[in-house]
Amino acid sequence: FMAIEMEDRFPILDILEQTPSISEVNQWALFLRNHDELTLEMVTDEERDYLYKMYADDPAAKINLGIRRRLAPLLGNNRRKIEVMNVLLFSLCGTPIIYYGDEIGMGNNYYLGDRNGVRTPMQWSADRNAGFSEVNPQKLYLPAIIDPEYHYEAVNVASEQRNSQSLWWWMKRLIHIRKRIKAFGRGNMFIVPSDNQKVLSFIRSYENEYILVLINLSRFSQTVTLDLSSAYAGRVPIELFGNQAFPMIQNSPSVFTFGPHDYFWLLLKQQKEMISVQEISPITELRWTEDLYDLFEGENLEKMEQKILPPYCQNQRWFSGKNRIQQQFKIQKFIPLQSRGGKYFILFIQVEYFDAEPEVYCLPLTVVQKNDFENMSQKYPQALVAQMHRGEEKVYLVDAVYDEGFRSLLLYGLIRKDKKLGMGGHFKSTMYRSKVISPEIQEWLQKKIGTSESVHSEILKVELSNTAITYENKLFLKLFRKIEAGLHPDMEIARYFADKNLFRHTPFLLGMLEYEREYDEDYEHKENILLALLENYIPNQGDGWNYSLDALRSYYERVQTMRVQMPEPPSRSLSYCQLMKEEIPPLFKELIGTPYLEMIRLLGKRTAEMHLALAGSGGIQRKIYADFAPEAFQSLYQRSLYQSMQSQVKRSLETLKRRLYRLPEPVRKLAQEIIGRQKDIISHYFFLLQKKMYSVKIRIHGDYHLGQVLFTGNDFYIIDFEGEPLKNLNERRFKRTPIRDIAGMLRSFQYAAYVALRQLDMNHVTNMEVWANYWQQYVGIYFLRSYLEGVGGRQIVPQNPEQLDLMLKAYILDKACYELDYELNNRPDWVDIPLKGIHLMLS
Repeated sequence: FMAIEMEDRFPILDILEQTPSISEVNQWALFLRNHDELTLEMVTDEERDYLYKMYADDPAAKINLGIRRRLAPLLGNNRRKIEVMNVLLFSLCGTPIIYYGDEIGMGNNYYLGDRNGVRTPMQWSADRNAGFSEVNPQKLYLPAIIDPEYHYEAVNVASEQRNSQSLWWWMKRLIHIRKRIKAFGRGNMFIVPSDNQKVLSFIRSYENEYILVLINLSRFSQTVTLDLSSAYAGRVPIELFGNQAFPMIQNSPSVFTFGPHDYFWLLLKQQKEMISVQEISPITELRWTEDLYDLFEGENLEKMEQKILPPYCQNQRWFSGKNRIQQQFKIQKFIPLQSRGGKYFILFIQVEYFDAEPEVYCLPLTVVQKNDFENMSQKYPQALVAQMHRGEEKVYLVDAVYDEGFRSLLLYGLIRKDKKLGMGGHFKSTMYRSKVISPEIQEWLQKKIGTSESVHSEILKVELSNTAITYENKLFLKLFRKIEAGLHPDMEIARYFADKNLFRHTPFLLGMLEYEREYDEDYEHKENILLALLENYIPNQGDGWNYSLDALRSYYERVQTMRVQMPEPPSRSLSYCQLMKEEIPPLFKELIGTPYLEMIRLLGKRTAEMHLALAGSGGIQRKIYADFAPEAFQSLYQRSLYQSMQSQVKRSLETLKRRLYRLPEPVRKLAQEIIGRQKDIISHYFFLLQKKMYSVKIRIHGDYHLGQVLFTGNDFYIIDFEGEPLKNLNERRFKRTPIRDIAGMLRSFQYAAYVALRQLDMNHVTNMEVWANYWQQYVGIYFLRSYLEGVGGRQIVPQNPEQLDLMLKAYILDKACYELDYELNNRPDWVDIPLKGIHLMLS
């Protein structure tokens, strides 16, 4: 209290120097106020006089040799001072003790006499007697606070909980951070000398964990220079409140700047600990009895969260946080499932990052014996999560999706609407009966509802962000790995198609499994979490991506064997709409193959049918589908679209600048050219600010590319309407122009052309890349022409050729810039593909 009033660290350093050491098995109890008062018994007469003068200007506030006031009134209800004092309390050696009411900034009434001034009823709500008691106010032992500044109607727990920026929420976050930092509870403390008396700086350390604590005691902004190079050079400071990385500590003094009454908790991490993608660590072993709860208690829980789940998730296709710096893995939910055939449970794992918002993943687990594991691991080597010992016996903790019993349990739990599926949580299953489902599947389903026989199932070995399961080639179940509460677009659009029967070239929704949060006391918001979707299985020969790669191999082989001469390219001044009017040269029809071009024409038609259905053909009758009603472009929307697109360009090129040194020389040269043309890229978006666009926004696919269409041999089925997995659910449900989907498919053609070229190792052949560009251009023209014919006169895309061309170019560039950002973070070897796409668009 002296230090913050004097704006000088000396009183704190002085008393720490005088504090005797205690043994490691003991712990200090640390108070800001010794319960009822700020006790001044152990300070000098001069110090006591100063503190009375600063903190007890009203003599009635004094009591014995102390001050009977709560924390907020002592500090003039200054939020910054209150935060600094609590940060100090939680940073110093010892167990912090908080007096009731200080966590919400309660006031006091020292006119009550003795210590009663800080023993007033707790202010729970704005109700009668602050929600403390329902008796007549005159019967209360002590009256509630009615001082205008601290009145219980203004300061209470209920109102603080409703405001995410309140002191109560800040204290909750502070406690959460301190609990997971061992150095605060057990560590040593070392003062770090500095050149500024107004800044307190020290290190808390425990084992290999180092926390640099910096606190500005002044009401003005300050800077401080610290020499950390001798012991901490090469470490990266991570700010624990905002999870932001600071510049690495060098072999020179570090400078920090502060706002008034500012503070930092900086976790000093080795640079090697900052690498986002970890190698698979040796399999950690756990000790286990028959009780599943043993796996999530004590030492086992610590091993699960720190040593087992991080490396396991890092190496799974469905984990999208590989390129981010992870802060911690925390088991948010442990849900045992009822089953006769085995012990299964579902984990909800919360992953916190230093540079992004937290994510939650669903991981079903089970325990299997040695023989079962050996059979499973031969087919699914990625199944093993951890080895365990049960006495002398070795057993294995595995991802339960690789266990056929679990897959059957999922199906039966869904089709039988089994609400008792989870003992530790409630699940809701919903089944739909679509008229378009074949009688054979309906009969099969009815049979399974009334029996307990096992169902043969397989996991699809495809690159998906979720887990895909097929049941006897009749049903398809998608188990979502990254989960989020709210209305899921994949379920919403599937239900819309099933209900309105407008678009039959997609799997039809049969059922869904949700986790019901209304029964869960841990969740304040009650929106359900979608865990799985059940659809009819579409017999197919693979997706459009693999079909196109096969077609490209044939195309490149024809180019080589026919030894055709390079034709003159079409005029670069032609727009997309003009190109579509041009006849494709017979040579290219022969090289590409008429059957493939005809299938691409069909894909364009199916895409048009999908967008017309999403635009609400036949009208929107039901209220639950009001979100599917088309909306016209407005000037404000066009401006926000421009802002979004130009921000994407700047963000992608900034990332490209930072990663430039990692790129090989030819790619680096192209990258530098693209960086220099930032203004040229953004200029393609200016029309959004200058012209009224006569188009509409509708619900779209959102992540449309060749991998999202199934090829049956003579037709296409469009799947996966969940949108871009990296975006949140609300953003995925935004209405957008269908041209966004079209741009995604056109970019997918370029990806296919370049990937097929790499696979065939034909880069040494002269001009093969030019032939790749011809392929993607003419295939794209076929697709676009068919799409526009399918849309006809409907206004879901601009009918004006000039506007259509402007929007196509803008969205293709936007998609390429998004891809550039994605590849830099996930697949650096593929960065040249979006770079070449941007270059082609600009030229």
